[in-house]
Amino acid sequence: MNQQESIVPSILHRQYIEKAYRELQPFLSGQTGLLHLHRDLYEGQPVQAAPTYENFLYALLLFRRKTLESIQQGKVLLGHLLSFQNLDSTSDQCGNFPALLTDYPECRDWHLPVSLCCVMSALRTSFDSVLGEELKTRLHACHRSLVACALNNLKKSATSGAAMLIMALQETLPEDAALFRTIESAAHAFQEGREWLHPWTFGKVLAFLSHFQCTDMCLPTALLEVARTMWHPEAATYDGPALGVFQFGNAPETTVFDCLMSVYFATPLKNRPWPYRTCLELALITPPDAVFSCPQEHQHWDVEKPFTMWSVGDAAVAACFFVPKTAEVYGFHPLRIVTPSQTVVFHFPNGQLIELTQEKHRFIGKVKVNDLKEDDPCLIRAYVERNDDTELLIDGKKASTFDPEKGIAIVNGSFTLHISSQTPQARTIGHVSLGNRPGQMLAKQKNESVAYDWRVAFDFVRGDVPKEVSFMFEIT
Repeated sequence: MNQQESIVPSILHRQYIEKAYRELQPFLSGQTGLLHLHRDLYEGQPVQAAPTYENFLYALLLFRRKTLESIQQGKVLLGHLLSFQNLDSTSDQCGNFPALLTDYPECRDWHLPVSLCCVMSALRTSFDSVLGEELKTRLHACHRSLVACALNNLKKSATSGAAMLIMALQETLPEDAALFRTIESAAHAFQEGREWLHPWTFGKVLAFLSHFQCTDMCLPTALLEVARTMWHPEAATYDGPALGVFQFGNAPETTVFDCLMSVYFATPLKNRPWPYRTCLELALITPPDAVFSCPQEHQHWDVEKPFTMWSVGDAAVAACFFVPKTAEVYGFHPLRIVTPSQTVVFHFPNGQLIELTQEKHRFIGKVKVNDLKEDDPCLIRAYVERNDDTELLIDGKKASTFDPEKGIAIVNGSFTLHISSQTPQARTIGHVSLGNRPGQMLAKQKNESVAYDWRVAFDFVRGDVPKEVSFMFEIT
């Protein structure tokens, strides 16, 4: 019996629930019984704000522990939270909740009802029998009002992620042909568009849909098939196109997507820190009765632009051929390589990746160059996780500068990545320094002086500014 066959998804999920519970205790107030935290907080002391969505998730987490004490705590907390619903029939946000409990009765977040519907639907599906008649009646009434508010808001502003979540509520929704056409259109945009590239959005959709397997529905196989192509079993992390992919120190951030794939495919997560939002949204996941089959090798998934994926041995390569609408999207990486022991991301500060082709273990890319910034003449920049198992070598030796045409080798115990570049009409230089990739959450918080990556840069020096730059990397 192999390791995967010996792992029971429900037991693995229970272990994660207990880990999440322990991680959240420092944020729990002994006076209010509520979680007090900031949505962007990764480390440090809790703050005064008590966010509504996060506290509903914590109540669900208490029920997921399935102990008499925690279920009783969950019932008390849930009863308290339901009291904060806006029941003013003259308000266009009737049925909604305040984003922060201290803001009651003001409700300004139009997207909050969809997220809260996820939690309440999970509570009703899995724990109706232990709520007691009074709390059960309150929850059902609250849920109906919240769904009505979510529908009303969706008519005003239908985002595809919200539509996918609302679609799962269709059994409890009133018939509204115009609304469902809007939802269907938004869901199609979700399936074809770039929200697939965001592990948090995709993971949350999958987690929410997972609890319907307790009824006559189940987690859609088609979504799991797509998710499986974006999951690296050996690295135990998301390896799809990188929009909203963050780093936590010298390892990828653990997301709810990672937790769900770990449970469904019986692949334990590595011992990495969890941000609190992972601890909370883990509660949305309902484990399957049996392990889903996981491919022995990472499957190649090729679609038309704007992104493409490849696999080379144990390495997964994902490329995005577009520039996000926002000038700077924190956590966007045009090119990302994931291996069991290392991640490498490429950025093009003065250009855009327009082409990437594969020849066995070798990849050849082209970058369209825009006007060079005077203070940053970099053409290509790669970020490599700093760890004890990885070395950066130039002609077999450690050095800080190199000839871009000869390139640089990133040597790890399990793979070697060689990167080089050609600019015939211009003089360029390569150099290595310390830094942090965009999307490094610890650098964004309090540890700004700590560098978690090696930064490999290919800089323009003199000559004609190239319109295009060719680069090559080889994985062996």
